[in-house]
Amino acid sequence: MPQAKYFSQVSAAQQAQAAMPAGTLAPFDLAALKPKGRLAPLTAGLTARLLPLAYAWSRRFNPMLPLAGLLHVTREAQVREILLRSDDFITPFGPEMAELGDGATFLLGLEGPEHDRLHAILRRAIRREDVERIGVMSAEFTAALLDNASGRIDVVGDLIKRVPAEICLRYFGLECDDVDGFGDWTIALSLFLFGDP
Repeated sequence: MPQAKYFSQVSAAQQAQAAMPAGTLAPFDLAALKPKGRLAPLTAGLTARLLPLAYAWSRRFNPMLPLAGLLHVTREAQVREILLRSDDFITPFGPEMAELGDGATFLLGLEGPEHDRLHAILRRAIRREDVERIGVMSAEFTAALLDNASGRIDVVGDLIKRVPAEICLRYFGLECDDVDGFGDWTIALSLFLFGDP
């Protein structure tokens, strides 16, 4: 039975890292995020088929489904209720956010007034009125990729990874020598925090 990484596994991984010589990090490897073991392909395939059915059942009959050490919430009303009860439902991303920020945490790892303060800053950096501009940029990048694809396109590499990376860099005015690497790191961080319970 799978076990959720929060919080004992995160703590164990952080202790193992602390035991390594200062400044030493394991090399970055996206493949490390893949399921491991002889049965991994089978369990991944079963999970991909069964999890949507479990969520559909949960939305209809039991919107707060305890599964594998986590509470899976499948309806908007319950999500809103949980977000308002930070004393009862803690944000699980705090320890990893602090690790990624070298001790500092971020919006997703906080509750209460500090969360609200950082959220207000974020709303000033990414404005609601820019959504249309981002949509236009997305359409332009996608059209350019399709126009230059010579009949074939890597949907994951070119569209799912490259287009958001290009938009992010241009929207925030950043320079990057390796857009594909930027996309890989973005995906890896997202999987690390949100895709690997």
